[in-house]
Amino acid sequence: MTEEDLEEHIVRGQYTASGSKAGYREEKNVTPDSRTETYIAMKIGIDNWRWKGVPFYIRTGKQMPTKVTEIVVHFRETPHQMFHCEGGHCPRANKLILRLQPNEGIVLKFGMKTPGPGFDVKQVMMDFSYDQLGGLPTGDAYARLIEDCIQGDPTLFTRSDAVEASWRFFDSVLRYWKEHTDAPLYGYPAGTWGPLESDVYHSATATAHALIEHLIAMMEREPEKTFYFAFSGGTTPSLMFSIWANEYKEATPWMRMRIYWVDERCVQAEDYESNYGTMRRLLLEEVGMPDEYVHPIYGVNCPEIEAKNYSTLVCRTVPLLGGFPAFDVVLLGAGDDGHTSSIFPGQEYLLSSFHPYEVSVNPYNGQKRIAMTGCLLFAAKHLIFFITGKNKADVVRNILDSGDATGPAAYVAHHAERVELFLDVWANGGRLSDNQILQPAAK
Repeated sequence: MTEEDLEEHIVRGQYTASGSKAGYREEKNVTPDSRTETYIAMKIGIDNWRWKGVPFYIRTGKQMPTKVTEIVVHFRETPHQMFHCEGGHCPRANKLILRLQPNEGIVLKFGMKTPGPGFDVKQVMMDFSYDQLGGLPTGDAYARLIEDCIQGDPTLFTRSDAVEASWRFFDSVLRYWKEHTDAPLYGYPAGTWGPLESDVYHSATATAHALIEHLIAMMEREPEKTFYFAFSGGTTPSLMFSIWANEYKEATPWMRMRIYWVDERCVQAEDYESNYGTMRRLLLEEVGMPDEYVHPIYGVNCPEIEAKNYSTLVCRTVPLLGGFPAFDVVLLGAGDDGHTSSIFPGQEYLLSSFHPYEVSVNPYNGQKRIAMTGCLLFAAKHLIFFITGKNKADVVRNILDSGDATGPAAYVAHHAERVELFLDVWANGGRLSDNQILQPAAK
């Protein structure tokens, strides 16, 4: 691999303290400025005719939410859909999942024509588990290897030439890190799936496309599930709504979506500043979203009463997790002053509120807003920042680099369990790739 490959296609991380879990540098016998990686993600390829153009993605790490080992084969998508899509849901590509541990088995996800007349296709899943075969449990993998070693059976062992070939590959990576002591080491909270994810695209339009496809793929992975979304407003989501309606209408399982809002200005729905009104005009009416699946915040009502009413609605209709409603996806933006969810600098107390929605005030014009508070933001299963534009570069750097002391957006990004960033190159300071960088501790 070239140095450019090492810089662009390999990410290493080190877990940091989170809740009651200590960070790697706080572990016993670990130096406070350790640069030892506890996580690695890499994209590699095999340079031969058989595997040309096929990317291999490898991820492994310590202090993950759970221990799991699996191989996922993503089959290539067909260039066109031959059949209709049930409920607007078009299975994109078949997947073969080989579960190595725990619950050893094989899962195949593929599209199948639904029974009856017509040519509708939906995604189905064939799931095989070795436990279904009966007999003795599979047991611990190391115990099996020790037994084979005692019996002199090398079947499950890697050959020496394969081990040497692997080390020749990884030695180049280790040598690069040793020679480049300034190579990034990204921090990630213990108990999460790795470093803060940051996907950077060359334009706002490309970022919107990528985010929409990411959300659709998320829903495709669980074809029987109903997803609960909370959307923010602003000019950046407006671009996404227009693209979604015009280019992804048939590919989206609208009937499995329930729509809520992160925040709302206290204006009428017909006002151009209304978050609900904007999404209704650009997306919901265009795709024919049923009213019963859409739950707007009514900005014309008394703000204090509406915040209480909307909190009650969300608590009643969104599935609970740990005693709080847990949205599958909360989509956030960020102002150039670091505000998010209509929580402005100086209003961080709303991030510790146990009321799901409260009234906030725009400090620049005195306008009241209804804002989702910390108890919902931190309960979300996926929290996604969608940020574009050169004027957002400073707030993005604060989110990525400076921790949680630079405004509500940075605080949320560093305290939520599962955070992703979708950025255009301008919001990322002109760079096409980036991530949270863990600096060495001061001596």
